[in-house]
Amino acid sequence: MAASSPNKCRPLANFHPTVWGYHFLSYTPVSHTYFFNTFFSMKFTNQEKVEVDEYKETIRKMLVEAPEDSERKLVLIDATQRLGVAYHFHNEIETSIQNIFDVSQQNDDSLHIVSLRFRLVRQQGYYMSSGNCTTSFIVSLRFQLVGVNKVKFLITNNQHDV
Repeated sequence: MAASSPNKCRPLANFHPTVWGYHFLSYTPVSHTYFFNTFFSMKFTNQEKVEVDEYKETIRKMLVEAPEDSERKLVLIDATQRLGVAYHFHNEIETSIQNIFDVSQQNDDSLHIVSLRFRLVRQQGYYMSSGNCTTSFIVSLRFQLVGVNKVKFLITNNQHDV
């Protein structure tokens, strides 16, 4: 078969210009060390440092002043952990959870608070039974399902009483 003659040209399609541009056609990836160094070399102004320190002191004060085993303290510890800033308050959180473990009253808290207390105490390495003294949930807790899934994965292998 003979090669096509040079006179014939392929028809060109008139595509719309791409929204993304042609950045990725000429993109050369930057190394991870660049991102790491850029992130950790960020310069904060003195005003920003003062603001951060004020917020830290406010949260530290809230942790210390909240009554032991209170809903407020448990939710505050949980929020700091979820936000990823708990390392700033490691000593206060450790002391608080030790006190929560020592005091730990099983009163008529909501299931969410019971599961939050259970998770925080277990996360810190203390043993807290997953069972109930009467082997049944309190009637008021039976209809609250907020924290059931949070508790489920913290039960050890030899406990099947929940």
